[in-house]
Amino acid sequence: MTPDEMDKAARRAEAALRRSWRATLASISAVWTDAELSALISAGQLDTAMGSFGPAMERLVNEWNRQFVGAGNSTATSIESALGRSSFGEVIVTYDMTNTHAVEAMQANQLRMVREFTEAQRRATREALTDGVTRGLNPREQARNFRASIGLTQRQQQAVNNFRRLLERRSSEALSRRLRDQRFDGTVRRAIREKKPLTNTQVDTMTERYRRRFIKHRSEVIARTEALRSVHQGAQQMYNQAVADGTLDPNSILRQWNTARDERVRSSHSTMHGQERRGFDDPFISGRGNALLYPGDSSAPGAETIQCRCVVGTRIDIEAQQGILSIQAAGL
Repeated sequence: MTPDEMDKAARRAEAALRRSWRATLASISAVWTDAELSALISAGQLDTAMGSFGPAMERLVNEWNRQFVGAGNSTATSIESALGRSSFGEVIVTYDMTNTHAVEAMQANQLRMVREFTEAQRRATREALTDGVTRGLNPREQARNFRASIGLTQRQQQAVNNFRRLLERRSSEALSRRLRDQRFDGTVRRAIREKKPLTNTQVDTMTERYRRRFIKHRSEVIARTEALRSVHQGAQQMYNQAVADGTLDPNSILRQWNTARDERVRSSHSTMHGQERRGFDDPFISGRGNALLYPGDSSAPGAETIQCRCVVGTRIDIEAQQGILSIQAAGL
């Protein structure tokens, strides 16, 4: 698939995964009422309260798998088109989603996503409840704190808690927070200038807007990162199947790393633009010396993969493919 085709596939997957992520958060939030959460928190049954985190990820995982399979099918069409332009006539290529390696890849990503989200959410929720204890919140208020933490990481929850404290102290530092709602800046400046505290309602409203923007930001990060992983893994799986069944010679597969070529490209990836590899065993090397088989490769450090916008385009070297096609045409 060309870089443009991969980019379009990643963008479609990103939009679908973003919708699925929002639905996942909504389903987690709907498991318990405030009264039920309050009772569980009062009884010290946090594990029960947080038991809904893992199962709720099924919606996101299913969407990830759909994008994985979709990329595999698109790649099959791309391979057919490339080989069909050769002198050996029509070649039929079919993506097998029941292939052992494809199933294992989907299962591995399911386990990874559920584990990562569950662990991150548990830490964020405990951070929210610890802050609630510090502020002397009652169980019903803690239930709302629990619900408000859904969708955040521990660090993001800490940022939300710190933002609240900055507002309560009328600190000008609150005005430096990138995700704040700037429509309230005038109110904050006036409170600082007049040395008058913001009301509880004002603090709650500003903090809630800040929290929502963090959740939106995280949804974008997750959707982009997982979109790249799903479409690149799905495409790679189809190429691997084509090699395994003898349709393609592995040496005929040429991969090229492509960045977005703008000022937002991370420095370790800017040097990767145009890197080429033959076959799928040889990884690309980032400016930091890390190996990546494709953008979003989960085996690479997060600093190399999170919210990456690169794509790998793959083409078939028809000249290198001639040998295997000749053998097939001869019926050998």
